[in-house]
Amino acid sequence: MESHEESWHRTIKYRIEFLDDISSLHESGDYTNFRQMESLRRNISGDNAKRANGELSYLLKNNPEILTENLDKIKEWDSFGNPVLQSFERENFKINCSDSVFPPLYDITKIKENLNLSSDFDIVEVGCGFGIEAKIFHDIVGYKSYTHVDLPDMLKLQSAYLSNFKTPDITYINPYKDINKLKTHYDLFISNFAFTEITHDVQKFYFDNIIKKCSMGIIVGKMAPHIEGVMNNKITKVQIGWIESQFNIKYEKNSAYGRGGLIYFWK
Repeated sequence: MESHEESWHRTIKYRIEFLDDISSLHESGDYTNFRQMESLRRNISGDNAKRANGELSYLLKNNPEILTENLDKIKEWDSFGNPVLQSFERENFKINCSDSVFPPLYDITKIKENLNLSSDFDIVEVGCGFGIEAKIFHDIVGYKSYTHVDLPDMLKLQSAYLSNFKTPDITYINPYKDINKLKTHYDLFISNFAFTEITHDVQKFYFDNIIKKCSMGIIVGKMAPHIEGVMNNKITKVQIGWIESQFNIKYEKNSAYGRGGLIYFWK
């Protein structure tokens, strides 16, 4: 089985360049402007106005308080790494922030609508960007523990971001070195455009070693639920079959983004 890193970048040149850039960032030790990096914005977060605007519209319609009651927190989330800030304006609402804040707020809203959330949850996330999801979950919902599963250089970047805020109770797991350090049970699994971005065999590894340990979860990303066979970097009937063998499942199109879908699963 190929590694997570090989599975993720394959022959996609800009992903290989991105991991090289992250390695160089760690060598420099200077994270002051890391969220300005073009490759990070293209691959992880910070350069998708369409998605941000769609999620913002959904939040304002369905859960406006998560925005209006947390404006100071949003500023804090953007206070490290010098992100590119954008002006988002709607009738009776205007905010200047990065587009990185909206996916976690959208995840929280969709989980509350379809599953359950508690400040006592042990949460595990696969593919964690630069770590903002854990910070936002801590500040908005709370948790008992939060586990990151990702590539080593990404784990190091997440640690740099979250350590700046002294975000507590974070565990960093390299899946090919520390898989035995995972808990025996998690309350919630999260993966936002990460589980869907890797190859079939690596997805199966994560399903067997992580998802099966969870009581419920949400997967957001590229999906083709009508396809019978395997498609790398997409969820098809194959992966849905794995999940259905262990969980109740619900699928919906990602209308906020206009592409991909969401899978909720629970026991």
